[in-house]
Amino acid sequence: MGPEMEPSRLRQEIAAVFGEIVAARRLVREGRTIELDGFDQRIEVLCQAVALLPDDEGRALIPLLEDLHASLDHLASALKAAASAGERSNQP
Repeated sequence: MGPEMEPSRLRQEIAAVFGEIVAARRLVREGRTIELDGFDQRIEVLCQAVALLPDDEGRALIPLLEDLHASLDHLASALKAAASAGERSNQP
């Protein structure tokens, strides 16, 4: 997946990443370990690809990126809560 993509392909990729974030949040809530290697790079490529689109096409995808950002914030909160709960359960 390179930085230049058609808007329809970008929408598909953003949806795929969003789905992975939702799945990761579910796994974290279940107390399972998740793997996030390369995730930040994928999101960076998506953002770069949106930035390369003509103005109108790029602007149309901004709400999707904002939703993706909010979903990442929720995942970060879930990870922090899980880490905090793990620390509490390990204390004597």
